[in-house]
Amino acid sequence: MRFNDLQKERRGKRDRTPDTCFYVANAGRIIGKRTADLHVDPPPDIVVEIDVTNESSTKLPIYATFGVPEVWRYNAKRNRVQICELRDRSYVEIAASLSFPILTADVLPGFMEQSQTQGQKRALAAFRRWTREHI
Repeated sequence: MRFNDLQKERRGKRDRTPDTCFYVANAGRIIGKRTADLHVDPPPDIVVEIDVTNESSTKLPIYATFGVPEVWRYNAKRNRVQICELRDRSYVEIAASLSFPILTADVLPGFMEQSQTQGQKRALAAFRRWTREHI
């Protein structure tokens, strides 16, 4: 799903696409579309930013303008996750995901670290096991 056309139009500057984004509550309205038209379609329910070299905080006002309800930011250097909720046109850090309440900012870094030390396949398998145990 492409999420950048309206961002380029609004910013008039360089591309400001998220690292990834997901539709959860609004998935049914987006399935089958190759490109979301944010003039008509809802924004993604979750935007994910992975900060390795650049700080993603400058993108938050853009996502707020679109009405993205939840942003996950992962700081790779500190192995820290921030889950943020849109409130009154700005983001506030919260303890757990709105879309997936069992996912907390404390749980996710362990899986990110495991992905780097043991590989993505093992980390995903561990994450699936953990999810089954907690649902």
